[in-house]
Amino acid sequence: MRARNPRLLAETVLYILYLEAISDGGKLDQSTIKGRFPGVGITDTLLTFAINDLRQRQFVDNEYSTVGIEHFTISRNGYDYVRYRLTLTGSAIRDFSKSYEWILDEEVPGDDSPIDNNITNPGFIPGTIGDISDDLADVVDLYEELNDLEGSSIPASNRTVTIDHNGDPYKEAISALEAVLQEFRKDHKSSINHFDIEDRVLFKVLEAGRTLLDETEVYLETAENYLIRPLRRIIERYDQAIVGILVVEHGSEMLTAAKTALDAVLKLLGLG
Repeated sequence: MRARNPRLLAETVLYILYLEAISDGGKLDQSTIKGRFPGVGITDTLLTFAINDLRQRQFVDNEYSTVGIEHFTISRNGYDYVRYRLTLTGSAIRDFSKSYEWILDEEVPGDDSPIDNNITNPGFIPGTIGDISDDLADVVDLYEELNDLEGSSIPASNRTVTIDHNGDPYKEAISALEAVLQEFRKDHKSSINHFDIEDRVLFKVLEAGRTLLDETEVYLETAENYLIRPLRRIIERYDQAIVGILVVEHGSEMLTAAKTALDAVLKLLGLG
């Protein structure tokens, strides 16, 4: 049973706390969380393992009531994580959101492979930026709304593409994306570059897009929003930087890296 895997159970507990945040916005104790699951078989011990996993990843906040009962709410980091995982085909959170019975089915190989333990804080740019600010969160929300309003430029973008993780196109796309992310890090460390809010958003979105390619199937619409559009925006911004509109020390390197990454991603998705 999948519920006996604490990592899978933790993902589903987080989704339950996410639903609570967007509906009543209240706190849930462990007994109430347990009652949200269908059937039987989820023990208090397993649930404690799962909640401790979420604590370690900084995905939950907790407090005690006057009678000493611990209550839990989803943290902002956890909230952002759930919203992202809901976009990914094959993620535990997405599958559980479709049917709560999923957690009671027998575990199969690869069930927990889509779980991303590296995104312990979606607001961090490792070693550089720190916590996501309210302003940055607003820009991320605006970015998502603009994507929704613009619509897709890709025909039949609601279809999925299978990613061959052993193929050269995948390896080339990953290598190219890592090069863009590295250029972002170099720009941030530069003493003359102003790493503004849009740069931070583009880094965050593109980093999520890089993680998206770890999936075996990807929705083209999601890939467009998290890979193609941000890469095109980076090219636009750094193309301006080359002619002096922006002051960026590594502008030419970033522009070359972004163009290479865009070509590689389009090829991987069968669009180039």
